[in-house]
Amino acid sequence: MSVHTEEIGGFVPKMTRSSLSRVSRFISHRESGPVAQLTLFSHKAYLEQMIMLLNIISIVICLAAFLAIPMLRIQLYTAKLEDCQEEHHENCYRLNQTISWPPYLFRSGLKSLSPLIGSALVYAKDNGTIDQIVDEAIEGLNERLMEYQITWPLDFSCCIAVIILDVIRRIRRIQNHLYDSAPMFGMSLMLFTMTFMRAVETYFYYNLLTSVSSILSEVNKAVKRQAVSQKETIPMMFCLEPPKIHFAVSMLGLFLSVLDITMILDYMDPV
Repeated sequence: MSVHTEEIGGFVPKMTRSSLSRVSRFISHRESGPVAQLTLFSHKAYLEQMIMLLNIISIVICLAAFLAIPMLRIQLYTAKLEDCQEEHHENCYRLNQTISWPPYLFRSGLKSLSPLIGSALVYAKDNGTIDQIVDEAIEGLNERLMEYQITWPLDFSCCIAVIILDVIRRIRRIQNHLYDSAPMFGMSLMLFTMTFMRAVETYFYYNLLTSVSSILSEVNKAVKRQAVSQKETIPMMFCLEPPKIHFAVSMLGLFLSVLDITMILDYMDPV
């Protein structure tokens, strides 16, 4: 293909190799046959449906992770005194109670856990030292919880904004407005923000886990010291169950938001 340039008002446009490449790609795309155009349209239709599906799944995951799925599971093991009078062994303990709660019920969960920790501290008789440590740790835990609960509404707001922009874009397409770059660009910005918020939520969730683990560890140490000093079987132990479902759902939501961004960028690619 030869490119002719004409002098217009003393200005001669220069065609570099990169600009020639872009022009040739554009012309080859415009001059492509109906089969290639049909393939392009079907690919964009597929991306449209997948983007909407990912948006719906993303908002469902956001709601489920905050309202339904427990973020912490704390187990209380008590000793079988009749079987553990001579030796201390893991089989001498049985699961007495499991406490779990979703993020929005975190404070209620702490209230249900407080009597159990209080009974352990009463047994420990640590002259108030362990009480002060636990109280300070719970205050720090409340601060980390506040950070987590602040980020979640921002995440949910981004999910709603993405859905609204997608609906607006589809309505415009029904009204024969073929250019939907602006709504798509807005969706991509919201998804970038959502991805950042979910990464921050995962970090705050890790802080919550470490805080609760340190509190339970201090209580277990105090109970063990008292039991060893009295030459008794350790009457109770607290255990923080490793994060499973909630952490997996959080990472899934983060992955889906990144996948949604890549599909939008693919949809906006003009070639």
